Amino acid sequence: MKYTVSISGLPKNIDSLSIDQVGNSKRRMNNSIKFTVLIFLSTSVILISTGAVVLLGIPMLAGKGQLCVTTQCVNTASRILRAMDKTVDPCKDFYQYACGGWIRSNPVPDWTATWDRLAELRELLIEQMRQLLEVGDGSLNKTSESSGVRKARIMYRTCMDADKVGQSLDPLGKILKAMGLHEHPSLFNNTDFDWLFTIAKARRLLGVSLLYGFNVAEDVRNSSTNKIVIEQTAPGFGERYLLNPQKFSAEIKHYKLYILAMLKEYGTKFNDSFADNVISFSTEIAKVLLVFVMKAKLVFLFQIYISHISCCYSVNKYEGHSVHLYTLNKTLRSICIRLFNENEVHHTQSSGYT
Repeated sequence: MKYTVSISGLPKNIDSLSIDQVGNSKRRMNNSIKFTVLIFLSTSVILISTGAVVLLGIPMLAGKGQLCVTTQCVNTASRILRAMDKTVDPCKDFYQYACGGWIRSNPVPDWTATWDRLAELRELLIEQMRQLLEVGDGSLNKTSESSGVRKARIMYRTCMDADKVGQSLDPLGKILKAMGLHEHPSLFNNTDFDWLFTIAKARRLLGVSLLYGFNVAEDVRNSSTNKIVIEQTAPGFGERYLLNPQKFSAEIKHYKLYILAMLKEYGTKFNDSFADNVISFSTEIAKVLLVFVMKAKLVFLFQIYISHISCCYSVNKYEGHSVHLYTLNKTLRSICIRLFNENEVHHTQSSGYT
């Protein structure tokens, strides 16, 4: 670039060196502008080239198999597309747009009032489990499957064999004996009955919680730890029925008939007084159950130890421990776990039906 510097009108004390300095300064400024423009253009070209490579490379990556094209991915994508209703404007009815296809192809079955994707998956899982349990002869000699699967098949076939189940109730009698009970409940008259032993055995052998139950669950205050959770159980019949016999007299009557029918099916001698005693005992239990509204207000239920929930009975009989501690230790005996009065537990709401 050529330019002319006019010296007319300048002060006389400005020499030629000063004029040269001004000219050099302008040249440096012009060079700086050129360099900045060049950098900007180069950066733009690089960004445009990178974007073009990315956009043009996606189909190439798909062709090379780097996108998920497995059977599972294809089926999932197809299922999502089938669930949609593209005939609907998503701005007007997005739910119909996203789920209209699924609703149209999945009517609510006659045997249920509601139907959704989770219910569909649940039924599919049940069907798959049924097929797994019904395949094979359940022989324990096979080594191609786990022992748990084979045992599950044996249990499933045993439960499904209604003819053999009705032939004999001897297995039930053996279980009652193992729990310290009489084979015929209505004839049981043992003044030295150890009810704590029976509670522990019922939990250990059958997984059934009597009067109160316990399990190991995640701490509600700290999910990184587990706590022993003690809970009160249902008295065999809904508390609201037992505590209001006038209003629910018909329901209690049918419950009594159910008890008598079970005794008759078991083949034992019975009378109405036995069923009345069962209902009376269940009612007394229902009266002492802690209702949910009360428990919701008690902070100490989350700051409780075994020594707080029971006093000691018969030091010699229960080894100096509380009733709850004795029962817990009896239940956990065979898995090398022993509890002491300082072990922390949680008390939860009733798991029974109300």
